[in-house]
This record gives sequence, C-alpha cells and structure tokens, in this order.
Amino acid sequence: MATAFCVRCGSPGEGAFCAECGQARDEALVPAEHGSRTALDVARQAAVNRAKEKHGVPALLSFFLPGLGQLVKGSVLRGIIVFVAMCLAVAAMGIVVGFVIAPILWLWQLYDAYTAPDAATNRELDSLAGKK
Repeated sequence: MATAFCVRCGSPGEGAFCAECGQARDEALVPAEHGSRTALDVARQAAVNRAKEKHGVPALLSFFLPGLGQLVKGSVLRGIIVFVAMCLAVAAMGIVVGFVIAPILWLWQLYDAYTAPDAATNRELDSLAGKK
C-alpha cells in the first residue's frame, strides 16, 4: 500500500486529512489501493470541493465596498476588520504610506473574497475534521 504525502507539511499518512497539520488531502494524492470510501470520506471530499469553489459575487461586492464580500459570505468579523483597515489605510494616504498600503490591502481583500470558503463550509470542515 502506497503512502500519500501532505501537500502542506509533507508528512506521510492516510485519510482525508493530514494528522500533523489538518490539511485536506486532494483525492488525486490518495492512492487507488485505498479501495471503497466511507460516507464520512465522501462528505469530507464534498466539503473540501465546496471550499475550493470561487466566489465571484462576493468579490464583485468587495470591489466596490471593501469587506462587503466577506460579510456576504458570513465572515462578519473579517468583513468589519477589512473595512476598518481599509478606512485606516485611506486615512494614512495623508502621510504617504497609505498610497502603498491601501492598494495592497484592497487587492488582498478582493482575493480573499473570491477564494476563501464561506463560513458554513468552514464550520462543516471543522466538524468533519473533529474540531470544535
């Protein structure tokens, strides 16, 4: 039986999640000898696939109002932090440093709104991984 390696930490192991760092293993990395999958494995794989989905509408909303995409996806605290940080970065334009920080922060929050899983998917992944 071949061993799959974690893409994040490189540790060998089996199962849908790495025992060392908790990273979800891609189905392609798990050898075919593992045979049939349990219902829990199927549920984990479905949650991982949903976590990899892209979110165009939240990114579009964040394009116009930073943090709104995070709020729409259910990450209320992250959305508020992004909005406040963006306001501070714009205010820092008065001392020139904001001209560097604001575009970087704006691009990061767009990327985060587009790629980060929504709050419901995060809770499902945590429950399937045994985290509370």
